[in-house]
Amino acid sequence: MSVVDVALSPVRREAVHSSGYCYNQAGDSILIYLSVSGSVIPMRVLKSDSIASVKLRIQTCKGFVVKKQRLVFKGRELARNDSLVKDYGLKGGNFLYLVLKLSNLLLITVRTSCGKEFELHVDRFRNVGYLKQRIVKQGKGFVDVDEQEIFCNGEKLDDQKLIDDLCKDNDAVIHLMVQKSAKVRAKPVEPVRDFWFEPVIVNPKVKLPCFMLDMIHSTFDGLDIGNQPIRSPEGTGGAYFMQDKLGVDYVSIFKPIDEEPMAVNNPHGVHGSSNREGLKKGTRVGGGAVREVAAYILDHPK
Repeated sequence: MSVVDVALSPVRREAVHSSGYCYNQAGDSILIYLSVSGSVIPMRVLKSDSIASVKLRIQTCKGFVVKKQRLVFKGRELARNDSLVKDYGLKGGNFLYLVLKLSNLLLITVRTSCGKEFELHVDRFRNVGYLKQRIVKQGKGFVDVDEQEIFCNGEKLDDQKLIDDLCKDNDAVIHLMVQKSAKVRAKPVEPVRDFWFEPVIVNPKVKLPCFMLDMIHSTFDGLDIGNQPIRSPEGTGGAYFMQDKLGVDYVSIFKPIDEEPMAVNNPHGVHGSSNREGLKKGTRVGGGAVREVAAYILDHPK
């Protein structure tokens, strides 16, 4: 997900009547400013409008599909679509920030040294190691995972490199060349275990379920072999999917406290709450991590 920059520059009065202005003539209407992609769009809405109707108007005026929109006002997400504009305290002259969810899938064109060519759709936040597994499965019979090297624009790609890092100018098509590697036998080196990973036991009388222990062990094995966490593009905080030993499946989720919405290291730029209140009313910065992890476990019982 991409969070737009905060725009604080003044808007000229004549800009209110420009062609990009979403207009609505009504007695109890208010003029707000929609900040998106570095630009400011004047927009007139009714105090009695629902958040759903505001999103629909944004879709009509600017083409941003409703399901890809998230509206943020004073650090809070306007998450309740059936609530009214006035319920969130939105007043004339206020800035409303639009957060857009980007498509995760990229089209990968793969060409082998033997002349075979095929296409794959891959999540942009997967790594090259995962892509190799997909290439082997797609090119069964003429591609060997142990012998392949992948090149993009003449550059050899490391297994841990993210697919998203290969994008140039947001191009959704990536062209890759697969060829056999020139193997050099090297002396194996023992992996360095410089991380700590185990459950935090609050109540020693509570026994962890088997599926949770399996999840912890699978996560540890993935980290131990060098599979890096993959950041999710969804949401307004930092969330990282942990890979299994093969780097094929996600087995757990890592939710850093200091990357929550309004926290100091939030990767989307949503931070700076003055009263330590979270993105949603009634929550505190630093408490969302535990709630998100608990929700993930409840949604994945097996």
